[in-house]
Amino acid sequence: IDRGRDRECKQASKQSSKVRRLNQERMKSLFTIQSNVLGRGQVFIGWNASATHLAMVGSNRRVLIYTRQGKIISTLSLQAPGQVVAMEWDSNGEVLAVIQKASSEVFFYDLNTKKTDMIDVNLKDLTFMKWSHEGQILAIGNAKGSLALYNLKTLRLVPIKGKHSKKITDGAWNSKNILALCSDDLNVTLSNEYGDTLTQKLTARAPFDLKFSRIKRADSSKSADTTLSAILDGRSLWLFDSESPNEHPLELEFRAEFGAISSHTWFGDGYILIGFRSGHIVVISTHMDEIGNELSTCKMVEDVTVV
Repeated sequence: IDRGRDRECKQASKQSSKVRRLNQERMKSLFTIQSNVLGRGQVFIGWNASATHLAMVGSNRRVLIYTRQGKIISTLSLQAPGQVVAMEWDSNGEVLAVIQKASSEVFFYDLNTKKTDMIDVNLKDLTFMKWSHEGQILAIGNAKGSLALYNLKTLRLVPIKGKHSKKITDGAWNSKNILALCSDDLNVTLSNEYGDTLTQKLTARAPFDLKFSRIKRADSSKSADTTLSAILDGRSLWLFDSESPNEHPLELEFRAEFGAISSHTWFGDGYILIGFRSGHIVVISTHMDEIGNELSTCKMVEDVTVV
């Protein structure tokens, strides 16, 4: 990085600090939850799509549903003994799903009716769960690489044994209801909403933090969210165009001084913000004339997580 960019980085850091101070002055605390409410250990939280309700659950396995004003409207006790693995609202923000360790059942909560339900997906050691953007389809994966697709509208459950040979670690849906999954077997699979495998790609290292987004096009036209990205074992960023399955994926590596990649997120017109455990953040573009170049590099705090 040249000196000019170093100066830009320092200026950006100062500007970021100023913005944080202004935001702190403008932001209003809506409500506070004491540490003893959820128990010790990991806490899962999630706003629904319209940000009107907040769900949270901790080690005590009590799911709490709050309004935006901090009023509890539902307190739900999970019956299975295992700790929560994942919790997520559907794309409409109306149905909450929860999975737990040592349980083959998915817990559902309907915000409109305040009713709960349990569905047994006949998979042990659940490790992953993700709602589709369209159609209220829930994908559930387990430690053996099997997959189940549950359609909440039709109540149809589709079990798929052996989608992967090892643990399913992450996944993402795009707007066309294509499901991407990554696994400890180093493969990334793309499947349709019925579970049929469309494409399978072997990666060099274990993939995680899987995301779909739109690349930046030269003609400024709006592309579909068909570009898949993932972090490979914290060492590189992996990019794959799902509409060109015969092409080789692109793998981008960064300077060793940045350390391991912790997370990444897409924003704007095909830009990617990458966070490193060293505290560095890097911005790159997916435009083919710019790809591989660091558009901006700064060190903000220690161990950055970007969302």
